[in-house]
Amino acid sequence: MNTPGFKNFIAEYNSNGIEKADGYTLSNFDLMTEQEKEKAFLKLSEELEDSSVAADALLYLDDDNAYPLIRSKYINEKKAGRINYHLAALLFKYSSNEEYLEDFISCHETISDLELLSFVSQACSINDEKTTSLLAEIITSPAKQHIRRQAAIGLLERFCIKGERAAHLLLSLKSNDAEVRQKALKEAFSYTKR
Repeated sequence: MNTPGFKNFIAEYNSNGIEKADGYTLSNFDLMTEQEKEKAFLKLSEELEDSSVAADALLYLDDDNAYPLIRSKYINEKKAGRINYHLAALLFKYSSNEEYLEDFISCHETISDLELLSFVSQACSINDEKTTSLLAEIITSPAKQHIRRQAAIGLLERFCIKGERAAHLLLSLKSNDAEVRQKALKEAFSYTKR
């Protein structure tokens, strides 16, 4: 008899299209037995060969065993001339290896909005100088407003800017006016010197 967590996982595993693109509900893994987690890991490992959707779930289940699998997929795609930005973000978050960040920085202006948003979301949880600079670069870039907003939230959180000051800066950092964004960015960085 399978647990509800495993049944939910199997339903997600067998889904397709937009449902599949949303990824897996990680809390389902918390409801599984150890044996079910092993089965799920094997299924996800097989799925990773064809799709990077499984990567987050694999890391959640067993990061030490998932990392080499995800890294291998990333390297194979890179050799084929493709950079998988979702995998780059996950691998960078897991390992702090700047190779993944460098791959992203080298061509972030040419990727799709969805890939950029995925990477920015991951980058917001990484607090180092290069990632901070990358978020600032995205804020000043012509990226779409919702992507600049996500990058701005990441910066404001890492600088511990809260309340009314954060709300004011957020409006300016996601503005369509490049000068307003640049001025707000300087103001946000001034909080790091206090």
